[in-house]
Formats: sequence, structure tokens, C-alpha cells
Amino acid sequence: MGFQLYTELPGHLFTLNSCFDSVKPESYDALIIPGGQFVELLSVDDKVIITKFAEAGKPIATSCHSQLLVAAAGLLKGKKCTAFPSLKPIIELAGGVWWEQPGIQLVFDIIACLKDGNILSSIGWPAHGEYLNVLLHSMGAKILKTREISMLFLCGDYVEDYEMNVPFRALQVPGGRSPELLVMDENVVGLVKKFIDNDFTKSLLQLDKENGF
Repeated sequence: MGFQLYTELPGHLFTLNSCFDSVKPESYDALIIPGGQFVELLSVDDKVIITKFAEAGKPIATSCHSQLLVAAAGLLKGKKCTAFPSLKPIIELAGGVWWEQPGIQLVFDIIACLKDGNILSSIGWPAHGEYLNVLLHSMGAKILKTREISMLFLCGDYVEDYEMNVPFRALQVPGGRSPELLVMDENVVGLVKKFIDNDFTKSLLQLDKENGF
């Protein structure tokens, strides 16, 4: 039908080592609430400790759908917030001020993390770089040096569009039989040759040396 649908599947299985009753917010410096729809269940649980972090003025970082939990806790009144687009009515009904990063046409363009007081919000995982940057600064961290490195994967079959959304500084050709087909494509061969001729590895090592890595 031309639509891309989302299907919830089991993810990583983690052993829980705590519960809401035993968690002591004073033992933590920040609260990170991952994205996803699990917050629909937690938003009606009065044992969720988000309000205690808010009262202590500690950073509360949200992404995707997890702003719903902040809204349910009554913490968005008068605060600017961004989120997955479908949450706009909820943000506004909770008294928040909806903010949307301008110029978004593709998932590649999602790069912003908004901070208003101790509430951090982003639309989704493509903004995780800025999300972590804002969170670390909110916790008093100082990032001394940084550089951007990204990798181009040559794949012989369909690749989910979310997985391939960066400018490229390195090249990776996965194993399997797809290279047998790719080698017959002049564009692919030319791309590999360009990486070799430009000697990206040497330039990255030089960049590391200049920046003290």
C-alpha cells in the first residue's frame, strides 16, 4: 500500500537488578528515559520516580515517545519540548510548548536536542549525538576533544533506510556473496577505488595524532 509500518518485536533481554520501590534518586546524577511505547504503561504507574528527579533538579533526558512520561508527571507546563510528531497534541495538552526542528525532510536531518530547564527532548535516535552532548554538559561534563567518523557499508540487498544515514569517512564491505555481484558494477568499483586513492585511513591516523588521540 506504499506505507512503511512499524512492528514491535522482542529486543534485548536484560536482567532487572532493581525496582521502583528500591531505587534511590539521590544515588543518580540523571535520568534517561529511552524511546518506545513502553512509556504508555509506565505513565499510569504512580511509583515511577520521575517526579523525584524533577524535584532534585537533575537532568531528565527523553527521546521519541518517552516525553509522554514527563507529560503524565505534569512536568511540561510552560516548557518547550520536541518529540515524535504524533505526541504534539499530548505535549500541548500537558501545558508544554511544542517545538519542531526546522528543515526536516529526511530522517537524516533529525539532529537537534532541545533543553528547557532540566528537561531534555529529541525526536529520535538520529539525534543521539547531540542528545548525549547536551546531557553530558547538563551533568557538568566537559568534552575536551571530538571528531566525526562514519562508515559506508556496501550491501548487495535491501537495507533499512534508518541504517544508512551518514556522510562517510570509512568503507566496510560485509562478507557473503553480494560482492560477486557488486564487482560487476562500475559505480561500486569506482567508489572503492576512490576510498583507496584518498587513503582515508592515513588521514584519520593523522587527525588522531593532531588531536592527541
